[in-house]
Amino acid sequence: MGLSLAYLKDKFSFTLPLGGGRSRRKAPLKIGRRHTYYLIYGLFVFTIVFCGNYFSSRIEPMIRAGLQNQPLYDIQISSIDPILFPPQLDLSAINVKEKKTGRQLVQIDRLLVQPDLLGLLKTRLALKLEGSVYGALLEGGVGSGTLFNFNAFLVDLDCDNLSLNKIPEINALNLGLEGTGRLSLDLQGDAGDPKTFRGSLVLGLQKTAFKGIAPLFVAPRVQMDSLSGSVHLENLVLNLDQMELRGKSMSGNMSGKIGLDPANINNSMLELKGQVKADLALFNQQVIVQKKAIALMQAGKPIPVEISETLGKPWVSLVE
Repeated sequence: MGLSLAYLKDKFSFTLPLGGGRSRRKAPLKIGRRHTYYLIYGLFVFTIVFCGNYFSSRIEPMIRAGLQNQPLYDIQISSIDPILFPPQLDLSAINVKEKKTGRQLVQIDRLLVQPDLLGLLKTRLALKLEGSVYGALLEGGVGSGTLFNFNAFLVDLDCDNLSLNKIPEINALNLGLEGTGRLSLDLQGDAGDPKTFRGSLVLGLQKTAFKGIAPLFVAPRVQMDSLSGSVHLENLVLNLDQMELRGKSMSGNMSGKIGLDPANINNSMLELKGQVKADLALFNQQVIVQKKAIALMQAGKPIPVEISETLGKPWVSLVE
């Protein structure tokens, strides 16, 4: 049987749909756009991951090289882990020492560092900080005085759950200082010149104590319920605005100033005055020549007190 055109037309002819033909022609176009979007998204993710890994592998050597070239301080960091989103650095086991003397300044357990974009709008480099130091929770920020002056610095930090006896610098004073609480620090100046440092500190501690200093004290340890106060720093002088002590065995208030010695903090000069109400059993009565002071303590009344000499070897006097 021959294959005539009429036969083929009769067997294989069909009618093309007219209504809805437009939507069917667009369907392949929609699928093509979706695939394009997926492809662009995949390339974007690949680029971000690739760039993140590329820069992450180079950020740590750059930071370590920059720290080695720092002239004033020896800064050692155990690990540096860059995080892509949000952009930040996860630092652990940070140890800061003076290069000249080798004196340790601070140890930080862990620190998250983020760029502060608001600081850039103020034409200075600034970083947001969050971490732990000496078991305390640390939060705040640091920045440069200007965008191109890295010696000038600004510090604004809050420490919560701070324990004094976990701080090596406090223990080095050998005063037996104890207490747990909160500290807020606001400091600025030139890193190369301590004379330019100025700022303030607010302190609130609970369960405080200090070592009884012979020959005035016979008690090896004097315990109080709380200690709170604020100081401000100017020209290497710590001005103690007001410090309040509260406790059953001792309470009172103190003010004055401490002349700081940056070379040796133990040689800092004390000029403090206040009034203290204390239990007579804490003191060595044989060295208290002021009979009025003994009478006031026996009556449970406050007595005038002066603290002089140095921070390493303070001298406590009861004044009539």
